[in-house]
Amino acid sequence: MTKILRIYSSRFNWYINNNMWIYDKRNAQVIIRQGMVNIMKKVLFLLKSITTHNQQDALCVEKVAEHLKSYGISVEYLSWELTPVTDYSKDIHIVVEDDKRSGIANWGRKITKVICTPIENLSAEKKLYHRLVALYSSNQYDAVIAVINPPENAEAVYMAKKKFPKMHTILYELDPNSSRHKVCRNAKEKIWRLRSMKWERKIYRSFDHILHMASHERHYSSQYFAEFQNKTIYLDIPNFESIDVGIDHKLHTPLRLLYCGAFYPRMREPYYMFRLLEEVSKTVPLTLDIYTGNSMRDELEALSRKKDFLRLHKEVSQEELNTIIGSSDILISVGNKNTDFLPSKTLMYMGTSKPIIHFYFDSDDVSLRYFSCYPAVLSIPEKKENEPEIVKQIIAFIARVCNGIPVDQNLLRSCLYRNTPEYSAKQIYELINNESEKQ
Repeated sequence: MTKILRIYSSRFNWYINNNMWIYDKRNAQVIIRQGMVNIMKKVLFLLKSITTHNQQDALCVEKVAEHLKSYGISVEYLSWELTPVTDYSKDIHIVVEDDKRSGIANWGRKITKVICTPIENLSAEKKLYHRLVALYSSNQYDAVIAVINPPENAEAVYMAKKKFPKMHTILYELDPNSSRHKVCRNAKEKIWRLRSMKWERKIYRSFDHILHMASHERHYSSQYFAEFQNKTIYLDIPNFESIDVGIDHKLHTPLRLLYCGAFYPRMREPYYMFRLLEEVSKTVPLTLDIYTGNSMRDELEALSRKKDFLRLHKEVSQEELNTIIGSSDILISVGNKNTDFLPSKTLMYMGTSKPIIHFYFDSDDVSLRYFSCYPAVLSIPEKKENEPEIVKQIIAFIARVCNGIPVDQNLLRSCLYRNTPEYSAKQIYELINNESEKQ
């Protein structure tokens, strides 16, 4: 147990913690280590729905933030919440604004989206801006990091930088805008891309650094964005961590399959996967538990009433999900169509050492790059003309799972080191530190 010595006076508070002298006065902190004195740096992340503990962008940021703290950086969050929140930690600042996705308000959101692409909620943007201005005025953060998605975060920082030109700003593009589709399939998607790219150029000119994900490098290294290459760094989704969920090689009867994540009508639909697993269930008794949000909810509820092997659930926190994963036999993954977005659960699944069945549609499906170093995965392409043979492959894979498929997490970690939160934290820390040295 760490022993802490505190010395108090009316003006300051010094204490020893882990052989380190720390001075703490109001918001300022000084760390003295090996004869060096460093002012503790402060960072503010702008994101969405951090208090729900199930939004993947927020979960990724929190993991990175924990490692930033190990560098002596103090982290705070400004979060756009959809409903009022009362129970949250003191390092979180919130603004509350409904997403306006129902009734007359939904039409207003759609009109805003057309006029102000890609911004959908002007009220949320203004609230974020005003709260950011107030926070920065009193804290003078060493870096303000806007997380996309949503774009309202970036727009708020863009506006605030006009007021505070010396504000050090970083754009963290976990889910970028104009790179949504590999190929635009209609006029609507083409217009969305062109207007989003124009908006991105406006935003990029303002920000000091841009952090893109590796899977989107093809799009953002194009000539259209050439002027920003000197301020751009390509990281990767920081969602790989080894998770101890408990591995029991004795499978359940019926077999427990688990899918957690969203479905989307055009980007990630479940029907091909459902059809194959229904055929498998005629040979191998199984259940498929689905933990998902509101997207395609009506269709999924209708299907779950018709198909006995489907069991639909609401979203749960990451902590609850880890327990559910531990009691499942095989994890189900579905790839995205016509996009370089990596499904959020791909890396998280791999950290559990559980067997995975991955269904995909594109020959260059982005998840395949990551699954290539995972021994306990069966990747199934969409080949409707060959479904009987694919069903046999799934049944054979289940037989292999019965005998156990070993996964070396140390080897996996060396393969996916750029996907660890500590790697991204190190890159962000160096940006913050280098900027401070310039000043």
